[in-house]
Amino acid sequence: MWSSRVVGDHHLTRFGLLAGFALAALLIVAILVRYPGDGDPAIQYTSGGISALLALLGSGGWTALRGTRTRSESAAAMLRLGTAAGVLFGVLWVIEIRVVNFLAARGRDVG
Repeated sequence: MWSSRVVGDHHLTRFGLLAGFALAALLIVAILVRYPGDGDPAIQYTSGGISALLALLGSGGWTALRGTRTRSESAAAMLRLGTAAGVLFGVLWVIEIRVVNFLAARGRDVG
């Protein structure tokens, strides 16, 4: 039977996934608005961005609504562990990108 912890984790994980996918979608929109491109490549760039946005929203919605269902305590524990690992590696990736951009702005070769 479901324990209150499993149900609470399920809702927290679903909310976290939806929030993460929404932030990623906003990032795609911001990139498309800030860097629109010129000429023919701009059409390909914009259509690629819109395709990525639709794929992200579709996969994100499915994952959040269907992929967070667990049937046991151990599955719920793995869902918590996977969520924590995703948050950790996402934060580390953002830090890495910020450091590289900071060093590149200073004129240092980071490649």
